[in-house]
Amino acid sequence: MATKLMVHFEIDELIPQIEASWNKWAKTKEAREHFGGRTPPTTFAKGETPWTTKQSVLERNYFWANKLIALYIELNVDVADRWPVWKFFEIRPSGVVSCVKDQISRLKRAEKAIKTAKKLAVKASKQAAKVAMKKIAKVEKAKAKAIAKVEKAKAKAIAKEAAKNIAKVEKAKAKADKTIATLKNKSLGFIKWCVANDVSIEDAIKMVQASM
Repeated sequence: MATKLMVHFEIDELIPQIEASWNKWAKTKEAREHFGGRTPPTTFAKGETPWTTKQSVLERNYFWANKLIALYIELNVDVADRWPVWKFFEIRPSGVVSCVKDQISRLKRAEKAIKTAKKLAVKASKQAAKVAMKKIAKVEKAKAKAIAKVEKAKAKAIAKEAAKNIAKVEKAKAKADKTIATLKNKSLGFIKWCVANDVSIEDAIKMVQASM
């Protein structure tokens, strides 16, 4: 099958390429079916080849063959679906060029369809990416909001606990102040009593120790 462009259309360079293509094709199942189950011949008498040897026809067909082969390569057409080289020069009542032109036309339409499909795919991909980014941004925003809410709740709980502790400390301080004031008043009263009753310091100390 045609996998690379043909070189030069001079008969002495082109005919060997056609013959090599025929010999390779002759070994295929398609060739045997074409010849009713027999292996196609690989040698021909002058003027009996299934391909043309006329210089002007070779030149014309060579030109169109290479145009089609170039499309085969560009579109990466499956090798099995390509024409063998010899077929571009096959002797047909209706000629070969019209068939080649038809193939070229169909492949160009396919190429256009492929390019359009690729453009649409790229566009769809960009739109999908845009939608995905918006969704991601929305999720991240909701996540940040949830985190902020949790942190706010934590701060509120910490502040509440701190307020409780401060209230406890203030209450304990007030109680301690009250106790100190009571002891102070009792001490002053006791000292006045001791003075009024002419109690000695030693006796006063013993009395305090006894009350503890």
